[in-house]
Amino acid sequence: MKKVAVEKGLGDVEQYLSNQGYSVREFEMNSIENSKFYDQFDAVVVTGGSVNVMGYEDTKTKVPQIIADGLTAEEIKREIDNKSIR
Repeated sequence: MKKVAVEKGLGDVEQYLSNQGYSVREFEMNSIENSKFYDQFDAVVVTGGSVNVMGYEDTKTKVPQIIADGLTAEEIKREIDNKSIR
């Protein structure tokens, strides 16, 4: 079973992934500062509001990060399946 962290505010994505058999945990981006949190997941789904406007990401983890902005829950699942290496 894949474990996915989903940023607060993406309840539809969280529910869809849960219904598809994923283990899902909601988190608040501002409350997580330790990259070890992310390392326990196969993928992390964020709203996109936390991404730098210049397009740079300073995430210090190798866990795939999916930016949900403009994607359906089904598209996000596909991205997770394509990017997850575990």
